[in-house]
Formats: sequence, structure tokens, C-alpha cells
Amino acid sequence: MLAARFIAYGIAFMYIATDVVKHRLWLKVMVLIQAIDLLAGLVYTLSGVVNFALSALPMFNALWIVILLVLWMPRKQPA
Repeated sequence: MLAARFIAYGIAFMYIATDVVKHRLWLKVMVLIQAIDLLAGLVYTLSGVVNFALSALPMFNALWIVILLVLWMPRKQPA
């Protein structure tokens, strides 16, 4: 499942790279998706439903994607 997500993100990022400022909404949606994944992982892990050993890698992936997308988000709005 993780490989499929990375393939889909790779294709989406190649499309977004054609005009990053124009496609800011796509980047924001990707941040939202990853933030929801991270929050769900935290909730289910902290409540004991999912073992940390199973949730650590997906939560780590969601975290670094959120951080990098927020840091690299273009600040300028399209005209």
C-alpha cells in the first residue's frame, strides 16, 4: 500500500512541478491527507488499538511529507 501511495504521489508531484504556484491547492490537499493519516495513526496507537511497531513507519512517512511540503510550499499566490 505504501508503494502505491508513493507512485501516486510521484506522478502528482511531476504534474505539480510544471507550475508549482498554480497548483498550491494540490500541495495543501496533500498536506491535509498526510496530517489526517498522522492524526489517525497517533489516535489508534495511543489508544492501544494498533501496536507502535506497526504504526511507526506510516506515521514517520506522513510526518516528513507534511514537514517538507509545508517548508517548500510556494508563498506567492497566482495572479
